[in-house]
Amino acid sequence: MTGYYVPHSIYESQLKANGATKKKKI
Repeated sequence: MTGYYVPHSIYESQLKANGATKKKKI
């Protein structure tokens, strides 16, 4: 990831929402 400016709070929220499904896939 290069050049991504997003608050850690929102980043974690998205990671939990998108990461949860991505982690399930892997």
